[in-house]
Parts: sequence; structure tokens; C-alpha cells
Amino acid sequence: MLSSYPTNGKNTSKNIRESSIQKKIEKILFSLVNTGLYESIYLYNADGLPLVENQPSSKINNVDPVEISVMMSQIRQALSRLDDLGHINEIVIEGSNGKKIVFRYIYLFEQMTTLIAIIPAGKYYRNITNRLQKTLVQLCETEH
Repeated sequence: MLSSYPTNGKNTSKNIRESSIQKKIEKILFSLVNTGLYESIYLYNADGLPLVENQPSSKINNVDPVEISVMMSQIRQALSRLDDLGHINEIVIEGSNGKKIVFRYIYLFEQMTTLIAIIPAGKYYRNITNRLQKTLVQLCETEH
């Protein structure tokens, strides 16, 4: 998990790099929400721990996104065993109001992560989410 806190009372160069990556990711996520491309967006590891300290939104209609992230990771694992689907990259849930919740599974920071994006009704998400994923992967590769 990314953290800007020192390890053993010392701020190592790795922690400084991670803090830098964290700030860059936060800036990207906030920009996407502020432009209206996403209603809200979250990034968690497989245990449901946030990978950035400041998520653009803290609750999904009074539901903790950590709880949803963990639950959807378990569903993803169960679904991947069905009919030899292999690795599931994405799960999309669309409501009757046209709003979508996208769960994108991305390998970042040497671990599987879950990107949760709430997409406003009538907005396209796939192209921008693909570009976001590519940006995050490149950012993590260049910084580590």
C-alpha cells in the first residue's frame, strides 16, 4: 500500500517516491472527477485498503466503497472459476437510471488493485478508463 508516512521513524527514499506517486495519482483522479468524466473514483488494493489517501469522494450513497471493493474482489474470484473465464479485467453494473459502476482490476504497485469508477448517466467510460489504466501503469513502472 502506498503511504506517505515514514517507516521505522525514518523517511526513506522509497517512501518519498511512493508519496510522490500518491500525489500524482490523487491529482489525476481529482481532475477526472472535476471535469465530470467520473462522478467519483476510488483505488484499492485486494484487501480493500485505499492506495491514495485522498479519494475524490468518500461514500457511495452512504455505502463504504471499501466494503464494496472487497465484496467485488470476492465476486471476481468466484466468477473467474466459472466456465474457465480466466482473468476478469472488468465488471460493469448499470442501473436503470443509466449510471454505471465500473470495477477495473489492474496490476499496480506489485499487487492487484481495484479501480472503482462511478460513471454519470449518458457518459462513455471505456476509452477514458483505458487511458487512465495505461497512465497509472506507466506511472508506477517509471517510479519503481
